Amino acid sequence: MTAHAGVVVEDNTFVVGDVTLLQAKSVAGLDVRGNTVVRDDTTRSLALTVDRTTLAVGESAVASATGTATTASAPLFRLQGSRDVRLHDNRYDAGFNRRVDVSGMRAGDVTVEDAGFRVGADARTDGLGTVGFTSSRRARRARRSPPR
Repeated sequence: MTAHAGVVVEDNTFVVGDVTLLQAKSVAGLDVRGNTVVRDDTTRSLALTVDRTTLAVGESAVASATGTATTASAPLFRLQGSRDVRLHDNRYDAGFNRRVDVSGMRAGDVTVEDAGFRVGADARTDGLGTVGFTSSRRARRARRSPPR
């Protein structure tokens, strides 16, 4: 028996650590869509190194970025005794366990369209994600002399 029906969680930004984002019990028709889930991870660290710090006009340097982070262990979703649950069009930061735990219901009662999720099994993503460096200065294009 369901206690709630037609619940929509839409267009929110959640900033969370290693926690379950949503727990639902006895819901018929839960639609989670268009949300952004950002990881608040105090263990992340980034380092930028360059091969040289002094440059003459026209010279360039090679920069590299490295980092470390942990991966969350808590499942993002826990559902109990619910049906017609749909997770779609959401965006997730790196480092979450994209796991959906279900109890008192069939796994088929959940439709997960968001990438990388597994029902009843861990689906941990790399805690760091993509590391890169973008200069605040636009590169200048070399001028060409007109042909003679």
